Amino acid sequence: MKLRCVVLQLGPLRSTFQAIAALKSAKELYPGLELHVVTTESSTEALQRVAWIDEVITLPAKALVRDITSGELREKHALGNLARWIGPLVQFRWDFLINWTYSGSSSYLAAMIPARVKLGLTRRMNDLTVSAPDGWSRYFQAIVQGDLPQNIHVTDILSTQLLTALQIHCGPPATGAKSLGIFSVDLGADGRKLSKITDTVWASRDRGKKWIAFQLEPTGKKPGWGTENWGKLAARILRRHPSHAIVLLGMHSESRAATHLLSNIRGEGQDPARVLNLVGKTDFNLWSTIAGSVSWVLSGNETAIPLASLLGTRVVQISTGSSRLDFGPYGNGHYVISTAVDCAACLGAIGAPHECRRSITPDAAYAIWSYGSSEWSHLRKNSLEKHFSRLGLTDDIRELRVHRSRIRTIDQGGGMEFEALTKRPTHIREWTAMVLEHLARELYCGWTPEIPQQLANVRLGTELLRELRAIKEKGAALAKIGAEANRISAKLSGRSAALKSENVMSLDERAELQSLSSELHQLENLLKRLAEGQPAISALVRLHAVMMHNLTGAQLAELSSEASLWYTQLADSAERLSEWAKESLLLARPVAIASSQSTHVSERTFPVDTLE
Repeated sequence: MKLRCVVLQLGPLRSTFQAIAALKSAKELYPGLELHVVTTESSTEALQRVAWIDEVITLPAKALVRDITSGELREKHALGNLARWIGPLVQFRWDFLINWTYSGSSSYLAAMIPARVKLGLTRRMNDLTVSAPDGWSRYFQAIVQGDLPQNIHVTDILSTQLLTALQIHCGPPATGAKSLGIFSVDLGADGRKLSKITDTVWASRDRGKKWIAFQLEPTGKKPGWGTENWGKLAARILRRHPSHAIVLLGMHSESRAATHLLSNIRGEGQDPARVLNLVGKTDFNLWSTIAGSVSWVLSGNETAIPLASLLGTRVVQISTGSSRLDFGPYGNGHYVISTAVDCAACLGAIGAPHECRRSITPDAAYAIWSYGSSEWSHLRKNSLEKHFSRLGLTDDIRELRVHRSRIRTIDQGGGMEFEALTKRPTHIREWTAMVLEHLARELYCGWTPEIPQQLANVRLGTELLRELRAIKEKGAALAKIGAEANRISAKLSGRSAALKSENVMSLDERAELQSLSSELHQLENLLKRLAEGQPAISALVRLHAVMMHNLTGAQLAELSSEASLWYTQLADSAERLSEWAKESLLLARPVAIASSQSTHVSERTFPVDTLE
């Protein structure tokens, strides 16, 4: 059965790679899915290389804006051009419309295109307010776009959202799913590869070497690690691993940085001849070919990282500045390096320099890469700390957090997680991210984890203990507010449903409805105050606010009845959050141990890090 699906992917290239990964999962399980992707000029070439995408439609955004700003066309005529471009998209009703751009402007386009099922942001046709029609869209809008900590990888959110909708509306997936490739290379009429990969310097590289790609970061967009650090890291790899070579990748604007990096390698006493500089010399075909054929990609570039992981290449991500694991590399065996403590700039101090990048030394980056590249020999039975110690780099790991990615088994709930390899007291944002992930999976996937099992790697410190006690109290209060609001909403629904008309009522009936509405308004204000300064509580309140914004009823009775359901969900989630806090606090309870001289309890100890 053919299912016509149009996908709006108008975001940056990084988001396009995440969308490709999610669409691949859906296409493998539902081979009848016919995919048409609407995108911008920056992502067109990448999407055109995906053989199983049926059509790529490019929004001529730059041309439309240029015609208006240059004065060649007035806005009225430019809108006519836009209407002609949109015409083919609105000629018939699609089976599925997916807006993975998650922007206000893209939601207008989503509203104009008719579809049986819509996912992502769209607009209500009666008042053009933003609408998120499904649970995952609301979670993405409230939590991910709200910059709140959460651990579900964006690729997992997108794929789960689409697969859930397909299963609900189209039945279970096909058996014997066929694995699909990612990028193909276009062939011209004469059979030659358009990018002429066979004629490039990369094609004539020394194939006896193990190649590592360094993807340089765009200058000026965010604080980078610095060419001096990259040069020192390259020198350490070249010095200690004669069988390896390095290829430099990046845009033309990074050419000066590449030259500086090569100079640093020479200054470290290494031969730059083992470094292939292709910065500014690759089209998409060659870039993706290299990223898919090297053994590792080392970078802080937010576009190269999802590309490499999409192609199955292992990644070491060096995160400077504020970074999020839910946007990191996807798959097994990737490493993410970040600082243990956010600097002033990471915390939002205006004008403050990103001092955090100094905590990640070239020696530390080398140690983490060498640990990952030698996993086959030690099978990860040696800890990362022991590996640093053997290299004489014990001090270099003290200010770092290192995570390794892995895909969980089905009995563990599936999806991807990042395992912490450094033993540090868990930060409240890390704890919140973990709990929000499991609360969301309970709500939208029906998977309820065993809390003690999930807390196995939590390490309590004094700061986290203080925060957990506050969450326990505030969670209980939030649950009571949700239960009371549910009671009032149900009463409001019953009273309004009993009216012969919502426009004609007695003064007493009107006064009662106003009183109930006023009570709800007071409880909503109390929710906002309760969420201040507490990310976990704030996340639940923000998600509740998005749910309330998406009420679909037309009459007061319908609206209050639907609101009652969301207040119930809020109360249940708050109780669950409080339960997570209680279970976490149990880790700090005294543990009785038996004396070596007798079987009676003689001493009480605390877990490591509890009293830090």
